[in-house]
Amino acid sequence: MKKTDSKNPGCCLTHRFLPPHRVFLDLLNGLSLLRSYFHRILPLTTPRLSGKIIDLGGKHSNNFYHKLLLNRDAEIICTDLHAAPGVIAVDVEKKLPFADASFDNILAFWLFEHVYDFSVIAGEAIRVLKPGGKAIVSVPFQHQYHGDSSPSGSYDDYWRFSHTALLKWWESAGFKCECVYALGEGMICSHLVRSIQFLTPPLLGIRKLFSAIGYLFGTTLERLASIRPGKEPGWSQKIMADGYLAVFVKPE
Repeated sequence: MKKTDSKNPGCCLTHRFLPPHRVFLDLLNGLSLLRSYFHRILPLTTPRLSGKIIDLGGKHSNNFYHKLLLNRDAEIICTDLHAAPGVIAVDVEKKLPFADASFDNILAFWLFEHVYDFSVIAGEAIRVLKPGGKAIVSVPFQHQYHGDSSPSGSYDDYWRFSHTALLKWWESAGFKCECVYALGEGMICSHLVRSIQFLTPPLLGIRKLFSAIGYLFGTTLERLASIRPGKEPGWSQKIMADGYLAVFVKPE
């Protein structure tokens, strides 16, 4: 399931098939296919994190993924473009208001597509991160336009990043890539589930049920279509991912 990037032999682009019944239940509970994969793959990317951690664009301190990723002794600092209770206002298009080597780890999930000028953030991330610390980031790829609103303003949706763009961007800032996961079941399944969610009225859970059934049909087609001579399992899911989840490390 792992393929080593020939230009970066230390980093593997990986796809992991999830048990269909688990994704089915996630869709019944209202999660998108991308969120289901994100929540279930995230704990596999790294051991639980401790120390002082900054969550860029985290919005609030009780995010569900904190429970998946952080130890109880972790100190989490959440930021957003606008201040809120327990949230520090930080503009990631500018220099971060923190000292060098002040954090053990950095989280940045579903943020960069909303940042028009992302030229400084990777360099700032490696500056405020301690040597050996990790930056765990996620970006959408095959995903619909989505603006993100807040009480004091709004965020637009500007970019989509391939896994190779993500690698070049963060490695050029000095990071070493530890792993990149392709999230989702591929183009057929993703488009089928998303079409059902767009077209089905949200009445009595019908949308959730139809989405879950569509997923079972779509993922069956995807897994059959991915069986080709000379191709490894998951090859189509890697190039037609809904998003990517990556772990980068600041060298010691």
